[in-house]
Amino acid sequence: MDEKALQIVRDYIFAHLDKTDTVPPFDVYMVWKCKALQNWKYLISGTLCDGMYYELTYNDYKKEWKTVTVISSRICSYYLID
Repeated sequence: MDEKALQIVRDYIFAHLDKTDTVPPFDVYMVWKCKALQNWKYLISGTLCDGMYYELTYNDYKKEWKTVTVISSRICSYYLID
C-alpha cells in the first residue's frame, strides 16, 4: 500500500510538470503516515526543488484512494510590533 501511495504522487508530479522542458530526474518519499479510524493518511514529498507536499488518504473500508491535496511549504515570517 505504501508503494502505491508513492506511485500515485509520482504520477501526479509527472503529469503536472512543464511539458516544454526535459523531465528532471526526481524521486518521491514518505514524510509521515498514520491510521485514523479506517483511513490511512500519507504526507509525501519529492526531491524536486518546488517545496511541495502531497496529502493522500486511503479508505481501508472502501479500499479506495482519495484525492491528492497539494500543500506548499512556503515559510512565512511574522513580526510583532510593540
